[in-house]
Amino acid sequence: MKVSVITVTYNDLPGLRRTVKSVLRQDYGNWEYIVVDGASNDGTRSYLETESRGQIKWISEPDGGIYEAMNKGTGMASGDYCIFMNAGDCFVNSHVLSSILPYLDGSDLVTGNLVYVDERGRVNGYVPSKGCFTFENLFQSAIPHQASFIRRDVLLAHPYDESLRLVSDWKFFLELRLTPTVTFRDADIDICFFRAGGATARNRELGAQERQSVLSGYPEYKHIWDSPYKPSFLQKAYRKLLYYRIKVFYSLSRDKDYENR
Repeated sequence: MKVSVITVTYNDLPGLRRTVKSVLRQDYGNWEYIVVDGASNDGTRSYLETESRGQIKWISEPDGGIYEAMNKGTGMASGDYCIFMNAGDCFVNSHVLSSILPYLDGSDLVTGNLVYVDERGRVNGYVPSKGCFTFENLFQSAIPHQASFIRRDVLLAHPYDESLRLVSDWKFFLELRLTPTVTFRDADIDICFFRAGGATARNRELGAQERQSVLSGYPEYKHIWDSPYKPSFLQKAYRKLLYYRIKVFYSLSRDKDYENR
């Protein structure tokens, strides 16, 4: 099974360095790495020219935004599955691709766990894969593409909506959930350290507006959107305990400096 790891970047050379390091140290043999740069002016192109060494398929040219770049990366890929690890995101260890392999069984979407970290590498959030592919979760939150392995033919059949600036990946997962033939599998494997504070977090009002625009196209599900999912006390307590377990685990087993991850 071939896996295509795709990184989209623009003027984030420090983040790209971390991501490249985490990808190139994967111990699974059958993968390819693709970097799509939006014509950065911070030295990204020179870095890719120097560091690629035949291990990275890359392109650096102007584009219309993150979703055009993600579609472009899909078009450059040749793997059975794709995962988007954008600049600043890192695999949690060198065994992620080899660990996820048994779950890549032909399901259209395979999602693992995501670990939120701050700029200093401290764990400040955790998103388990269990139960993420539900209407309730899609309304309340989102499926992290940094922890999701998607069949390339599904990505080609459902390209990201380039008219949206912030929520096209959320729309993509919603459309998959509404497609009866799509198959989904969750994997209780930590996939990614995700650096919080991206474009969506900085533009919450626009993101909310775009979500409402997307939802207006599905009036038959209005009763779900109008009744936000509220986890029970036990569910909240379980998630809190899970978060603290993960926080302690990574504080003890990983370097505390995020630059080293």
